[in-house]
Amino acid sequence: MRRALVLLLIAVLGVLAWWNLGLSFEKLHPRGNGFQVAKDFLAAALHPALDYEASFVPEGSPPFLNVIATGFQRTIIFASASLSLALLFGLPLGVLASSMTPQGFRGAVRVLTAGMRSVHELLWAVVFLAAFGLNSAGAVAAIAIPYAGTLAKVFSEMLDEAPREGYMALLGAGATK
Repeated sequence: MRRALVLLLIAVLGVLAWWNLGLSFEKLHPRGNGFQVAKDFLAAALHPALDYEASFVPEGSPPFLNVIATGFQRTIIFASASLSLALLFGLPLGVLASSMTPQGFRGAVRVLTAGMRSVHELLWAVVFLAAFGLNSAGAVAAIAIPYAGTLAKVFSEMLDEAPREGYMALLGAGATK
């Protein structure tokens, strides 16, 4: 009952606002024919322009598909560099965060990796942008840090769940850690 009253109040306030502003369905779009606008939009979405058609494009601009290919190439390069850096740091952190290390040190590494994972890439990017300016290294590091923390967690859990019989047998035979 209470929810219905709230919804009714919202609807009444919406109608009053519509009336007070003098709105009409004809004024929702400047051309007046919303169905034709939707049809034009869908037709353009299904048949995108693969070349520049506008007169405001500067002379000598690269073709549209070349711009897309260059952006795709840069994305692959940034992703590869970020994942390589994340693996480089995530693997040793994962070993240090596993049960193979002493409890106090392991806890500190786990807190560090949790902190790395808990901050989003965009926030890391803002920090590196403010610290180092607009460059590729900051972007790669901003992506690599949270993924290094995630990979460290995955690697430490894989090591913790691995069978221990061989490890215990080697320790019993006199092998060192």
